[in-house]
Amino acid sequence: MEKNLWNKEEQTLFEREGIAYEMRGDFAYPILGKSDAATIVNIGKYGRKWMTLLWEIDRHSYHKYLLSGELTVRAMEFNEQAAEMEEEMVRQYVNHFPYTDRNSSVEILRANFQATFFADEVITNDARVAIEYEKQCRFEEALAANERQ
Repeated sequence: MEKNLWNKEEQTLFEREGIAYEMRGDFAYPILGKSDAATIVNIGKYGRKWMTLLWEIDRHSYHKYLLSGELTVRAMEFNEQAAEMEEEMVRQYVNHFPYTDRNSSVEILRANFQATFFADEVITNDARVAIEYEKQCRFEEALAANERQ
């Protein structure tokens, strides 16, 4: 029994990811610059950072998520969690900031800037550590499986 590879009812990877493409013969080529802007915007700052870190540290996982159509979904989930963490960290930092004048808009702005910078550093580092840890676990599992054989 042959599988229908050109089933039009199933979405292609490009369609799931919101990427515009054109068919040339049997191949689908992305049209750069014409992708779904709403999807790209919804990924957010931290989602894009997570995708970049994943690409730099663990390309295996990056490609796995991309090919399964989960990359943007996971990036949006990470962005949502990271934005909540940032909001909480900024709130706590600003509440405990040693103001010399609590009515000074310059001091309030400085406190918010420092808090946002601090939160960004913490979130980026946490993402890097989590990606490296997941990669290390996968490597150790592969070594153990290889030793069992």
